[in-house]
Amino acid sequence: MTKPAPDYYPDPSDPNMYRYWDGEQWTSHTHPGPAPVVANSSAANAYATIAKVMGVLAAACVALLAFLLFTDVRVGSAKCGTLISPKLTELAGETGFWACREALDSREMWTFVLIGGCVLFLVIGAVVSRAGGKA
Repeated sequence: MTKPAPDYYPDPSDPNMYRYWDGEQWTSHTHPGPAPVVANSSAANAYATIAKVMGVLAAACVALLAFLLFTDVRVGSAKCGTLISPKLTELAGETGFWACREALDSREMWTFVLIGGCVLFLVIGAVVSRAGGKA
């Protein structure tokens, strides 16, 4: 069996001290052990910050969704209604109908894009928050 190389090692009789091993036996030379290793909290703080930012972005998405769903769409002087309650049947003339239909379709598309973004922010926030607990 090979013996450890001469060096300071944790003292077998005192875990807070290091004792010198000369290659054959322990000597009387000691020094305090290294400071305990403290977990790196900056990584956990970064995860928490990212999770909070994702939560704020998700909340902003919800506010924008409410705006897109419940505010009136206007094309020129025509009031087209909202995505929730369009007023296409009340429009005079076919030109107004199609202009409103196009504006409402565009708003509907952006609503679905925004819903996807909200879900993405929520998922990223949840994953980062969960990973931050393990940092």
